[in-house]
Amino acid sequence: MTQENEQFKKKGGRPRKGIKRDQFLAIKCNQWERSIIETKARTSDLTISEYQRKMGVA
Repeated sequence: MTQENEQFKKKGGRPRKGIKRDQFLAIKCNQWERSIIETKARTSDLTISEYQRKMGVA
């Protein structure tokens, strides 16, 4: 009985992501540009990073 349970035991931990985001990209902007980016990201219901990725690829 214990041997059966060990065979079907699930692995713990967080599942791996399909796309690993390991690259860092920094941009420089002034306070006015930053507030515009933050506002547009908020109205799009996205994080700033997600919003910038979408705008960069589009």
